[in-house]
Amino acid sequence: MTEIMRKIISECNERGITQKELATKTGITEASISRYFTGNRTPNLKNAEKMCNALGFTLIMARK
Repeated sequence: MTEIMRKIISECNERGITQKELATKTGITEASISRYFTGNRTPNLKNAEKMCNALGFTLIMARK
């Protein structure tokens, strides 16, 4: 699992945001979000950016 996904998952857990809610906010399918969260797939740059933006931070901030 990537460092960026660890940050996204951590932010969702801290804020109580479900995978379904994140899917709704980003327009990414719930199935894809689930695969990203379990580490079965790695999001492309576009989807990683959508998830970060939905949570209020940038990809650059996720790497810190």
